[in-house]
Amino acid sequence: KIYGEQKKFVSGLKDFANRNNTHIHLIAHPRKGSSDSDTPGKMDVAGSSDITNLSDNVLILQRLYDNSANCDAILRVLKNREEGDTGEIKLKFNKYTKLYTIADIFPDKESTIRGLIWSIISSI
Repeated sequence: KIYGEQKKFVSGLKDFANRNNTHIHLIAHPRKGSSDSDTPGKMDVAGSSDITNLSDNVLILQRLYDNSANCDAILRVLKNREEGDTGEIKLKFNKYTKLYTIADIFPDKESTIRGLIWSIISSI
């Protein structure tokens, strides 16, 4: 029953956004993994799978607790209904400004990643 209510709620948000030509961000936390180093995916969102199925975009921000990836977090675009592009961006956290910035951009990937970010942000 609760999953049906979640589907109804997300469908209502989507209908509202479409009617009002707006974008809604719904924050959903992942299920608890077996460890903090597990990479979460669309199916790890707590609750009904309809949350990610009905969404136009699915982004996952994963904080990293070791520096093996040479970054503090990874932003993964797992679903992009408008453009179709998916990927990930490594982020560094600046403790003074309290902001994330792009950590490493490889020259051949820079325009693709920036274009991906821009397409998602500009649709908001």
